[in-house]
Amino acid sequence: MQSQWYGYSEIRYTEDQIVFLLQNSSLLRDGRWPPNPSDSGYTGSPQGKQFRHEGNFVKPAIIIAELELRLTRCGEDGLLLEYLILLDYGDMQYLEAKLAGYLHTTLEDIHRRSKLALKYCKRNRRKITNYRDFCIYTIRRWNERRVK
Repeated sequence: MQSQWYGYSEIRYTEDQIVFLLQNSSLLRDGRWPPNPSDSGYTGSPQGKQFRHEGNFVKPAIIIAELELRLTRCGEDGLLLEYLILLDYGDMQYLEAKLAGYLHTTLEDIHRRSKLALKYCKRNRRKITNYRDFCIYTIRRWNERRVK
């Protein structure tokens, strides 16, 4: 269930926006932006006819391609994050436990890996640091905070 809607110009790849984009990824891949649920349905413009220099499908395609690139750099963790967000399952605890069993890991590791992938996807400096180095640095910081 979506709690918030974002327009083109609002996308900054925050955690909530990444979840919104992943939930609507099939529409975005088709070149359509998800409709705003609070709109009245009127699609006309008060200024009359407007001309654009690019097709309507360009911005959604660029935004979803960027997000997919970020997820691809996360490898298996990006796939895990995408799977957890896209699969609308009634009992998420059961799903996460099943994933942990299939991947031969713990439930805490599933949460940590998906959280790391989400944090990497929202970074602006992700081109400088690869995902592996980001994980090492972030886990080290988490452990230092836990010790204090």
